[in-house]
Amino acid sequence: MHIRSLLEVIDAAHLTKFVESPFHTRGGILLVGPPETLRTTVIENALEDYPDAMVLGDINVRQLIEYREDISAGKITTMGFTELAKLYARNPAVAKNIEGHLMAMVEEGLSLTTATDGRMSSTKARCFVIAACTEKFYAARFTEWSDSGFSRRFLHCLYHLDNPWILADAQEQRQLIPFDTIKRKIPGNRRIKWIVERDEMHTIRKTLRYQFRKGVSTPFHLAANIYCVLKWKYDAAEARTIWNDFSECMREHSAELILPALEIAKNDTARK
Repeated sequence: MHIRSLLEVIDAAHLTKFVESPFHTRGGILLVGPPETLRTTVIENALEDYPDAMVLGDINVRQLIEYREDISAGKITTMGFTELAKLYARNPAVAKNIEGHLMAMVEEGLSLTTATDGRMSSTKARCFVIAACTEKFYAARFTEWSDSGFSRRFLHCLYHLDNPWILADAQEQRQLIPFDTIKRKIPGNRRIKWIVERDEMHTIRKTLRYQFRKGVSTPFHLAANIYCVLKWKYDAAEARTIWNDFSECMREHSAELILPALEIAKNDTARK
């Protein structure tokens, strides 16, 4: 899987809010991998240009409730968590409450909390959620997430770096790791027409065969909407290329993430 495909899919997932659909669920993505696999950098890079995307390192219940109104109003349409484990580094009951709120936001919508009068009318808050975690944390929580329904609401994307030493190489050469530039595009009328054909839906469904062990409806809906955005941004051939490359991280085993090569530094003697 190339880094460009991963960034394009996250960008498209954010834009799925514009896709015309009879379904209102947003869904989410879990980025899973060993430590030092640029998960935080990937999320920040993909979402940094969008004012309605909020990237957080941690959150508590009070903050989440405060954001609910902005989410329901469309001021926040994507929430990114750079380290999902931090949400669980507190009282287990509190962590479970946060988890429940996130589950609601990506699917049925977060309505009024128990702190408000249940007779009130309210607007449901829905948003796309992307969260990063290590494979060790993912393994420790997977069964519990499966039992609670958290797991079935997300696409599970596992990857590792094809060159595990690239971060050390970048440090040694005093270079930032280059990321491929992706196409940024916002629909002028705030709508993206549904343009995915039946055979393309069948292709998407085939790429999700290992994901369906975890959940079906919400991940399939998110994947189809992502494909629709990619096809709207580019064309059918390019959308298929990006999606097939990205789908490597949704299979039975983690994908190799291919990063652009660092520039080779010239040594002093060569310059002389």
